[in-house]
Amino acid sequence: EFLDAVCEGYKNESLLAKVAAQSSHYPQFTEKDGLLYTKNHDNEEVLCLPHVKFKGDSIITQIIDGAHKALGHFGAQRTAD
Repeated sequence: EFLDAVCEGYKNESLLAKVAAQSSHYPQFTEKDGLLYTKNHDNEEVLCLPHVKFKGDSIITQIIDGAHKALGHFGAQRTAD
């Protein structure tokens, strides 16, 4: 359900919609099971998240809040990565 919301959210963001439609044209992105990934500054593969709501709140906010509760605060740069 959550991942379905992510995939659906790609359709509503201009860049991610283009990448999802023709991922082979955008080598900085990879697609796996309908999800889009790119690499951060440390060359780690990271999930691309669209700005979409899931169960009433932003999925990005939900992920950051969940990680913060589970792991603590890593700082602004790590969040941006």
